[in-house]
Amino acid sequence: MAGECTTVFERGLKDDIAEKAIDLGFRVVRVTGADPLGTWEVEVARRHREGMIGENEQHLRNLGADPRHVMPGAASVVILARPYAPFAWPLPEGMAGYSAYYRAYPQGRAAARQLASECERLGVRAIAGPRLPNKALAARAGLGSFGRNSLVHCQQFGSFISIHSVLIDAALEPDEPAAEICDCGGCAACVSACPTGAIMPGGAIDLRRCVRAYMSSGEVVPLELREAYGTSILGCEACQRACPRNAKALQEAVPPAAGDPEVFSLAGLFCDDEGQRRERLERMAVAIGTNYARERRVLTDAAIAVGNSGDPGLAAAVAHGLGHLQAPVRAHSAWAIGRLGARAAKSALEKALGVEQDPEVAREIKWALEQMG
Repeated sequence: MAGECTTVFERGLKDDIAEKAIDLGFRVVRVTGADPLGTWEVEVARRHREGMIGENEQHLRNLGADPRHVMPGAASVVILARPYAPFAWPLPEGMAGYSAYYRAYPQGRAAARQLASECERLGVRAIAGPRLPNKALAARAGLGSFGRNSLVHCQQFGSFISIHSVLIDAALEPDEPAAEICDCGGCAACVSACPTGAIMPGGAIDLRRCVRAYMSSGEVVPLELREAYGTSILGCEACQRACPRNAKALQEAVPPAAGDPEVFSLAGLFCDDEGQRRERLERMAVAIGTNYARERRVLTDAAIAVGNSGDPGLAAAVAHGLGHLQAPVRAHSAWAIGRLGARAAKSALEKALGVEQDPEVAREIKWALEQMG
């Protein structure tokens, strides 16, 4: 028909890119077009209006809905998934827990950058890790569907996957989108498993209640959420471990890396030797990345983990946190001592209260002293 525009897809190029992606360790490769993600944008706006997402919510990461705003002339988005094995629970005693995702994701990100470089060698302009919502793109590309917990799962590997994207200016034939945005049917296992009730029955996360939304913020965590941390400092996984689609992955769970129990030692993290603490954080950064291994972020959450450990023997270590420069570390350290009921640390609390200038921290110290009777 006159005037009709027909896109010419570069079929051989799609196969070449997929082959290179698989060589780089990706197990699922899909393609979607570069049209704006209008439905995602509308849903984010709704959650803002209803208060489920705060104005400064860090997890938005300044994501945009239009690939062409990231790359003028963008034509396709290559969506990639790498499965990873979750850690076997329980973790070694005295270890600050974290999700295996945080070891797997940087590896996938590096592989996506390599794929972008390969695309450039093929004469295709490419951007790895564009500021776009990977999960929404994954569903549109047919990589998988959303669960009620807002995570994307694929048929082969469940939701224990890291998802990455490469934006390109070549027109590749798009794959069919997921048949259903959410294919959980009547299953609500994740809703029931969430320790704070953050998962809405209709399939949205209220980030005001989500433990992971607070982890690694470096801020004081609401009292009603602290117990749900358990002894983890990065990642919750309660919803994923309850999901029937992850049964196979959980059967293949692995122990943490050999050095992790020592590197992530709760007692060691509160060592009063600044040099040793810095060295430990540097080693931790190798596992979870420099951003997550910042001292304030780690110690703020590690103090909660100590409080939930049930081990009064850790009180002497976490008492060092009462003198930390950062108020959230001091506040959570006081809470941890009070929660453990560690009378041996009472004098440390009294000394800290005598010099504390922050009203919020002072309240935490007073609460902890009250627990001593």
